[in-house]
Amino acid sequence: MTRSRRGALYPPGPVHIHILGICGTFMGGIAAIARTAGYRVTGCDADVYPPMSTQLLAQGIELTEGYGADQLALKPDLWLIGNVVSRGNPLVEAILNQGHAYVSGPQWLADTILADKRVLAVAGTQTPSWRIKGCSPWQEHTGKQRFHPCWPGFSRTPASPPGS
Repeated sequence: MTRSRRGALYPPGPVHIHILGICGTFMGGIAAIARTAGYRVTGCDADVYPPMSTQLLAQGIELTEGYGADQLALKPDLWLIGNVVSRGNPLVEAILNQGHAYVSGPQWLADTILADKRVLAVAGTQTPSWRIKGCSPWQEHTGKQRFHPCWPGFSRTPASPPGS
């Protein structure tokens, strides 16, 4: 096990992670990122249905419906626990009672994938164009022409005059 700069312990290298709440937008994204990075990814959720289920299955991510403690038999190296579950959940309680290694999705992302990167995160519930406009001064100041990974193809260009 290695210790992250924030103090969390992680098994070395890409390993098997099991994600609780995998069909949510954030945790589903975490699953896809982990799979792309070479991790074996499995997960569970109360409601497993398209489109998230089909997207995850297409990436080779195994899904389980429900939060039964029988999932301990999967024996992942690390459990990622989404905020959709809390104390009292049978699987969460089993993980805690047996002393398994666990972490939140955001902490895992920060400690592994983003550990050696400078991050500017922009989040909100308004439209992406509003967020892009809010980032334009930063983009101009730094000379950065792309936002990644949310808008990998975005680059700010002057509008063409009407009729051109």
